[in-house]
Amino acid sequence: MNKTLIFVVIAIGLCQSVSSAPQTAAKAEKKCPNESVRETCLSSLFIIASPDKTFPNTTERLVEFCGKIKETDKCIKDYTTRCMDPMGRRATQVAVAGISRLLKRMCRSSERRKEFVKNAGCGNAMIGDMRSCLNDYKMALYGAEKAEVKQRMPILCCKFHDFRGCVRKGFDKVGETVCPDSSRQYFAHIADAFQSLHKLN
Repeated sequence: MNKTLIFVVIAIGLCQSVSSAPQTAAKAEKKCPNESVRETCLSSLFIIASPDKTFPNTTERLVEFCGKIKETDKCIKDYTTRCMDPMGRRATQVAVAGISRLLKRMCRSSERRKEFVKNAGCGNAMIGDMRSCLNDYKMALYGAEKAEVKQRMPILCCKFHDFRGCVRKGFDKVGETVCPDSSRQYFAHIADAFQSLHKLN
């Protein structure tokens, strides 16, 4: 199963979290550009980054999206190098690199492009719910970081279960007409993919 679209959906939550780390000292030393530059870089690559973004639902839109990947890679690399501390920079670049590789792979394959477009309608129908679920899970991650070490895993497991349930409710809300079983299967590993991506960092 192609998980490209899944990673596009979930990665922005992690990347925004790590790229929001304190950057004051780095900015003073390296003349970091405005914060809006970071947001522009991220929103250009990650569909769920902005409320006005949607999944490309035609081949033409997808080709246009694919054409921006290399430029966005450079934008993010430049920003993280100039504005972030080593830990935040590495975490962000690792996550972004993984997403970029998956997207480039998808863009090179006609079959995967067709699969992406085929399932975009379902993704767009529940993208609002995806954002809501992801935001709740991000808040849980922030909370877990403040807890004692031995309590973090139980908290994350519990909230991860809630996240999966939240995504399932999104499917139920839009119904099978918009999200048929094939699309549900396409998105079935969203939660697992998010957890795996989080572990990378």
